Amino acid sequence: MAHLDSASHIRQTLFTTNQVPSEEESKVLNEILLQLDAEQTALPHRLAEIKATVQRWKAIRNPIRYVPDDVLRRIFSYATPWCLADGVEEDSFPPAGLKGTPQTPWTLSYVCQNWRTICLSHRRLWSTFRVSLARLDIPSYARRIDTFYQRSDPLPLRLHIEQPLFSTTSPILLKSAYRWHCVRLSKECRSEYLSICYQRDLLHNRFLPCLTNLSMVLERARVRAVNILAPCLENLELRVSKADYGPDFPWHQIKRYKSCNTDLAYIGRMKNLEEIIVNEDTTSELAGTIGLDVLTTQAIVLPRVRRVEHNNFDNEFGWKVLNLLFARYSFASLRTLVFTDRYSDGVVKKNNLSKISSSDCRRTFVAVWEGQIRQTHPPCHSECAEPPCRW
Repeated sequence: MAHLDSASHIRQTLFTTNQVPSEEESKVLNEILLQLDAEQTALPHRLAEIKATVQRWKAIRNPIRYVPDDVLRRIFSYATPWCLADGVEEDSFPPAGLKGTPQTPWTLSYVCQNWRTICLSHRRLWSTFRVSLARLDIPSYARRIDTFYQRSDPLPLRLHIEQPLFSTTSPILLKSAYRWHCVRLSKECRSEYLSICYQRDLLHNRFLPCLTNLSMVLERARVRAVNILAPCLENLELRVSKADYGPDFPWHQIKRYKSCNTDLAYIGRMKNLEEIIVNEDTTSELAGTIGLDVLTTQAIVLPRVRRVEHNNFDNEFGWKVLNLLFARYSFASLRTLVFTDRYSDGVVKKNNLSKISSSDCRRTFVAVWEGQIRQTHPPCHSECAEPPCRW
């Protein structure tokens, strides 16, 4: 170092005595002190450089480098669990998240070149996502959605489409309609008329060759009917819907139907149903309704229904709905009846258990209330309940 060379001109006795340095020695001392101050100031930066260099060298020995690409693909799938899911349940889609905050699989693709290559080659990571129609007018958001389409091509898509405040349908969304596999339409606008117009613009007379699962809200507003062309549609979920609005679904194709606070009169239109799930709570004025002609119309026979599930979440009409369901419809092939009731008292439940179990269920009867499960088997039958369908 330079200051060490300069120190050779300093008498050593100055360090052990109180002698006064000469004028020349004083100049050398000033130079040395300035050099030391400069080096001291530069030390934090130098230490940071050394620390970064150490990390770079250690990264070469990181165990993640030895993980095979196929294992990384599996890890990325678990980090993006919605890519492994199916159906249209709300929790099977990516969380809404904060605006502008990146989520997987985006964050995984930012780590390094190798991870990015794996992410881009793993198309299923990009095949399930949320779409906010209200934000598609934002160029950056539109490009982001278009990136999902490109990176997942040609896989079928699972979409959670958030309804805008106005009836607008973007070409960016519609250009992938031929790949829609599972679609959940959410209701964000308060206007029933705008909600129907939005769904009509999105679905009416649009050929959806891959669509197998659909979840939507049918409002009571009277507008032109929606004609849905989906030759593979077999799973339908209707939420908070009234039967006075009748979309033209391919009703004969529906095999699994889920009703959430929805008029149960829709069930009669699906002649080939195999499984029914009815969820009731107090969040809708439609809870507990089944149509006005329940007591005056002969029971409709649904010969293929093998499983019925009724979930009563804090709705005082729960058992009423269940009784009306079995009064309005006849399930000749019913094998399994499962229901959850968190509202009625135990006496009412047991009375209804005996009534429904003896008249309708041929194989397995499962009841759940107050956190307990009660399972009874009609005489001569001991088969287990059939597994539920994944919605």
